[in-house]
Amino acid sequence: MWLHPAPFDIHEGDDVYVWLRSDRNTGRAKVLSGPIAPDPAALAAAQPLKTDGTPERPRGDVATRYLVRYAHDGSTCSVNEARIHRVYPRNEQPTVIVTFDTTHYRRLARSQVYPPDSVLELGSSYGLCTTILHEHSNGQVIGIDNSSLLVKECQAKYPHMQFECVDVMQHGERVDALLQGRTIVFVDIGGDRCLEDVVAVLSFIMEKMKEVQLIVVKSESLVRDLEERDCVRPDGWIEDAWWPSIHQVVKTLQGQALLGSDRPKAEPWYLTAKAAQFVRKPSRYPSRVTADGQWICRVHNYTRAGCPKIDACAYNHSVCHHCLVDGHRALHCPIDGPPA
Repeated sequence: MWLHPAPFDIHEGDDVYVWLRSDRNTGRAKVLSGPIAPDPAALAAAQPLKTDGTPERPRGDVATRYLVRYAHDGSTCSVNEARIHRVYPRNEQPTVIVTFDTTHYRRLARSQVYPPDSVLELGSSYGLCTTILHEHSNGQVIGIDNSSLLVKECQAKYPHMQFECVDVMQHGERVDALLQGRTIVFVDIGGDRCLEDVVAVLSFIMEKMKEVQLIVVKSESLVRDLEERDCVRPDGWIEDAWWPSIHQVVKTLQGQALLGSDRPKAEPWYLTAKAAQFVRKPSRYPSRVTADGQWICRVHNYTRAGCPKIDACAYNHSVCHHCLVDGHRALHCPIDGPPA
């Protein structure tokens, strides 16, 4: 398992991905030689100084470079090291890469996927990452999401791609069927999704997906747990003992929930927001939908005056943005404590 991003060393013979200006799948390459250091005199002349006297980042023409050979046509090129991205190894056991934000998640879609990969994306949302996966797998990708509204929007916008409305937490048999024959799974079931849900999904994938080579997951809760445990090497490698230990944590949390009450538990992001008295702008809270796929109005849920548009608002005003239960607002959600 790996935490991304993390520093890495470039060596002769490494398989890498060279960052291109487009989403084309022609960036895979092998390092032939390097590093090729810039001429000190040219570097000194080209590097402007910051106000504190330290040098700015060198220009591309004087940066350290590596000679690479592109896989798609065999051509060679001297490449700025800043454009070279790691390609993670694939072994007998699935390689799992954990990242915390959308930007790095989509960059991994470009740098880690290549034909003949076949990809399943859990949590396709608006289909933006799915389009990258489609390009880099030569069209061998299926995107699934639990919002029928988003799936219909993606189907209309990208008719050449396959999208399905499936809740990974509720429709395990359908997910199992879609996993068959897939070599890569990208998972974004909500970056702020609770730890138990993310671990449950990953465990399900590892159990069901016999041909899996690579799993990429975007999860703030997993990254927070890794940081708290201090079990990541400087190069991003996660200690082997972490995954079994996280299973034990989840079992403990589930046992506490069963012993304490049958009531649902508040999500961590909501407890943090509640402790801060909901000072953030409503748009900063995660987007959520009702069971029938209607977007829930965050302005109505997190401002005491409610949504000023009232009936003219196209979003749902009756369902709580936090617990998804009808009849109250997130400001007054009764889960885990009295109203704020």
